[in-house]
Amino acid sequence: MKGLIDRKGQLKIERAGILKYQFCPYRNLSEVDDSTEAVCDDSCPLFGEPVLMTFTTQTGTPLKITHSIEAEKVTSFEICNGRMLKFTEFTDERSN
Repeated sequence: MKGLIDRKGQLKIERAGILKYQFCPYRNLSEVDDSTEAVCDDSCPLFGEPVLMTFTTQTGTPLKITHSIEAEKVTSFEICNGRMLKFTEFTDERSN
């Protein structure tokens, strides 16, 4: 899965080949002034920080150090009540 946090801290996830903004399921769209207020972003206390992890492709076990073992890099972070998002391609534009 491909994901992005843009310069404003707003989350986008690839759907059908297009990066699309994700909207918070806990904000009522009828109660906000414009739809950008309902975008899932890093101003929310339920929005975790991305962590890059390396897993072995054979066992799926997290690695501390990867030498010549075939491995997969995954960026993950927690949002909304413990839900964990995992991305094989991820960009965080906030630090640029």
